[in-house]
Amino acid sequence: MEPKCDSVDFSFLNSELPCLPSLRRIDMESYHLKSALPRVHRSGLWMTENFMWSEDDVLGQGTFGIVYKGYRKKDGMPVAVKKFNRISNQRPEDEQRRELELLQKLHHENVVKLLAIENDQKEKKFVLVTELCTGNSLHDMIKEPENAYGLPENDFLLILEHVAAGIKYLKEEGVVHRDLKLGNIMKYEGIDGSVLYKLIDFGHAKCINNDECFDSICGTSYFIHPKIYGCYLNEETKEPFPVILELWSIGVIIYTIATGSLPFRLLDSKDMKKALYWITKNKPTGAISGCQNSPDSNSFDYSTSLPDKCQLSRDLKKVITPIIAKLMEVSLSKAWSFEEFFASVEQINKAKQRVIWCWRVHEFEMLRLYPEDEVWTAEKLSSKIENVTSIPVTQQILLHDKVVNIESDKQLVITTEKKPFFLFRRGDNVQELRDAGNDLVFPSMNIKKLDRQKDCSKSKQCVILAYDLKRQADHFSLAAKMTNKAANHLRKHIAREAAKLDSLQKQILQSSTSAKQQIEIIMKIQRLFENKDTAKTDGLQSDILNLNIKLEEQASAIRKLMNSIPNMSIPENSITTGVATMNTLALRLKDSWQKLESNLYQTLSYKEEEYFKLEKIRVSSACEEIKHLMVSTILPFASDLAQTLSNWYKESQEYFNRVKFSVFYFCILTKKVIYV
Repeated sequence: MEPKCDSVDFSFLNSELPCLPSLRRIDMESYHLKSALPRVHRSGLWMTENFMWSEDDVLGQGTFGIVYKGYRKKDGMPVAVKKFNRISNQRPEDEQRRELELLQKLHHENVVKLLAIENDQKEKKFVLVTELCTGNSLHDMIKEPENAYGLPENDFLLILEHVAAGIKYLKEEGVVHRDLKLGNIMKYEGIDGSVLYKLIDFGHAKCINNDECFDSICGTSYFIHPKIYGCYLNEETKEPFPVILELWSIGVIIYTIATGSLPFRLLDSKDMKKALYWITKNKPTGAISGCQNSPDSNSFDYSTSLPDKCQLSRDLKKVITPIIAKLMEVSLSKAWSFEEFFASVEQINKAKQRVIWCWRVHEFEMLRLYPEDEVWTAEKLSSKIENVTSIPVTQQILLHDKVVNIESDKQLVITTEKKPFFLFRRGDNVQELRDAGNDLVFPSMNIKKLDRQKDCSKSKQCVILAYDLKRQADHFSLAAKMTNKAANHLRKHIAREAAKLDSLQKQILQSSTSAKQQIEIIMKIQRLFENKDTAKTDGLQSDILNLNIKLEEQASAIRKLMNSIPNMSIPENSITTGVATMNTLALRLKDSWQKLESNLYQTLSYKEEEYFKLEKIRVSSACEEIKHLMVSTILPFASDLAQTLSNWYKESQEYFNRVKFSVFYFCILTKKVIYV
């Protein structure tokens, strides 16, 4: 059961540990990129031998310095330039040298690439020039309202693969990062549209052997193991930290990108640091999240499952949940090794290459199944479906181009998201619309009163709800398409089986006619030899006549069945238009929220305040339009879809069962003909 708790503001996400020499923030934070060359005064321009940048074009700022967007002189290629500040220059020389040496030796596609180390021409101090990651950090991605319940499955899997690959490379090079967090993983977008996720910022990184430990306390509070945090708070005896403690940070990252929330949520406690320590320290084995029950208490509720609104598919949730639990293990004796983590990710990487798509017709749900083995039979697929959905194998009807036969189909067809298996339940005529329109209450905006902090918070909640409703609308649009396809597949299957029955009936009739002719010949021979013992042949002749009558009756029934198989077609025009409108309204809401947030900390003139109020009016207006669209179009469509499917499937099941009975009946008739 998921603990109920208000979510924590993401300003906590990168909260640094207090100012101790050994507790410094990572320098390269989120990148907010600009597309064009900035307009700058000459005094704001900086250069090295091969690069130039403007003080106005800041990408991020940390304790050790500022990161600018710069350009290579010879070709104008955008780069990231890290210029160190006074605090950084106060660091011991060996610390600075260590970061430079580390960056110079690291060469991997999932680790940010160092391009040059050069001295600026003004102060004659060195700067680091790295490749520019043109996308956002994971921290920024999670803050987007559309990702409030986690990233989409494809993005999640790509991040998991790339982060694991980057960490594996560091381990092979004998490097421990020591400050893994959302802000230190960047999205890199190639010219060809390819996407890579890269580890950045190695200010705290250290070369270390597998069996070595590190002594210094560093990292970001929400992402470090409770043992490290406890030592900082003097709650635990300080001792060397094994490298595997970094797995905890990976677990927090995976949970957060899967759900959109931090795993451990606190109320407004007087001592947030100690509350954070105790909620992580007391986490039981197997739990993956927790929530404080009341402010200033050490009572917490824990959950062993991902939230219902998490965007990952059922099967991936089952796979990922134990991985997160193993990574965020408090007890070192029960903790995973890096090798176990890498092996589990590799297994997921292989499984996603052979993923099986299956549409649950009655629940309007797309199953995305991850096979454990390379070769999958129909029997394994049915068992997997039973494990994921609790639908017994005996109640499953699986269709693709034909009915999947559990006993005989040794190799499955390749499925795609657009061409999946279709899963019907035998005897089930109830359609499920789970959580459809359950939450249509938008936060109310006080138009007259100006409270910028509260207004921005409420507007973001409106955008989050709008995107959640948009996902529902998208889902019903997909459901309409898949329902039409599923109905067409089942209808074609019944028609094919009826055609087979028609052919079988003709074969049996032909055999029966042949048997009748043979009996007539035998009876002629009996009369020729004046054989009066004709009771047996008379009985056979009677059986054949009765059999022919039954075959003619079945032939008539089959022809009627073939001409009256129920058809169903759901009109998609209204839902398609509704989805397009919903998308426009969600984008309008997001635009208003961004404008409100951009003015959050600025001093506004009277006219600017009026403009701020106007954006609040636009937010309220868009919310009302979305609510009306859901009530007038989206939800009625979904309800009609469920009812239409229910009625159609009830009738179709009767035809499906009649075909099955006819096959059984013809088998009996065939045995009679053979007997004759």
